[in-house]
Amino acid sequence: MTRYNKSEIMTNAHNRRRKYGVTMSQALRDAWAQAKLASRPTQKDALMAAFKAKYPGGTLKIHQFWRGATVQFAPGGKTYTYRNFGWQQKLGITA
Repeated sequence: MTRYNKSEIMTNAHNRRRKYGVTMSQALRDAWAQAKLASRPTQKDALMAAFKAKYPGGTLKIHQFWRGATVQFAPGGKTYTYRNFGWQQKLGITA
């Protein structure tokens, strides 16, 4: 179960109400939606977790636009670079 910081949510709602001139009800709905969206794990987090589960000592750096990754399977080991799409399948990880 996710725990939310209600103080931050209320502060965010009050700021939205003052800044945009909306009702407090709408400001609270928007603030809660933003907090819930921020608490979701991203696809990158899921890939990192899957990689860590399969290769506990390894490191994974995902390139820009998901087109590849730089991988080190063991600490101090050789570094491999995977390019283009399909690198997740080559490593055997999915999000």
